Amino acid sequence: MKFTYLLPILLLITSCKIQNGFYKNCEIPEQTLKVDEYEEALENWEECLIAKRANEKTKKELYNEIRGKHIIQGMLEGIEDEVSSYYLSFKALARILSDEELNQNLYSDDSAIKYQSFLTIAERKKQNVFEALKVVLNDTTQITTQFGCIIEETTLSDLCIEQVTEKYFYKYEGFQTDKYQLTFEEKNELDDLVLKLKLELKYRVYLEKKKK
Repeated sequence: MKFTYLLPILLLITSCKIQNGFYKNCEIPEQTLKVDEYEEALENWEECLIAKRANEKTKKELYNEIRGKHIIQGMLEGIEDEVSSYYLSFKALARILSDEELNQNLYSDDSAIKYQSFLTIAERKKQNVFEALKVVLNDTTQITTQFGCIIEETTLSDLCIEQVTEKYFYKYEGFQTDKYQLTFEEKNELDDLVLKLKLELKYRVYLEKKKK
């Protein structure tokens, strides 16, 4: 078993009883899972929770649950790995928004709406993702991310860049992502833009150190 699978498997196993207590209609296995069973079990469980949220909430209600949030959360949060209500709401909203609505949201004054809309565009891979990135590139609003127990401070632009450049930084064997990744040419253009505009980004600091 590869080490990269150990942590998520342990997280899933230890949180099963807790999550099944909160979400009666969407249960996950409470027994030890094999590697080839883990991803399917987690995917089915997540699908159930998102579908349930989409059926329970209107578009307006989903927007309201996301709007104004300054902490971008992954699926699981906290020490007990409770499912993030914020995550379920934006995933449910992503299902019903049109490509046009997502593009309009890139100009929103709400950081959470703007980021989650960009992320959905990157996941759908139907539009010009690089052009969408250019729209949000100047947004250096400080935001907080929480993925599990890990909390970090970053900018909205840095977070968007990170989502579409993962393949250039995570080069271990078997790495996969469901998000669009910038081509080599697009990434070079991005690097030039960030340096030229002198944006206050972690990514710019990284590029400048790399040039030395």
